[in-house]
Amino acid sequence: MFDVMPPREFMGYKAIHNHWAGPFFGIKDIKVDFLELEMISDGKLALARSVQRFAAKGPDGKPIDLTYRQTDVWRKTNGQWKTFICMRPTRSI
Repeated sequence: MFDVMPPREFMGYKAIHNHWAGPFFGIKDIKVDFLELEMISDGKLALARSVQRFAAKGPDGKPIDLTYRQTDVWRKTNGQWKTFICMRPTRSI
């Protein structure tokens, strides 16, 4: 996985898990809703474009409420769909 923040690249489940565990530490009552979702596919690759709302309580108990766009590219490998590219702007819309 590649990300905009250092170290830029992560290899394997453990590295990705540890990278995302920090920002989400102490966050409670997480809820994600898809406000929009559009998908297209040719049977080998698929594109999913969405607008999502993320709501939760931060470690300090204050509410967190973000609405953001996300675009995912999926690839079918050995009969299973797997995320190939995930693009999410860093700012809420």
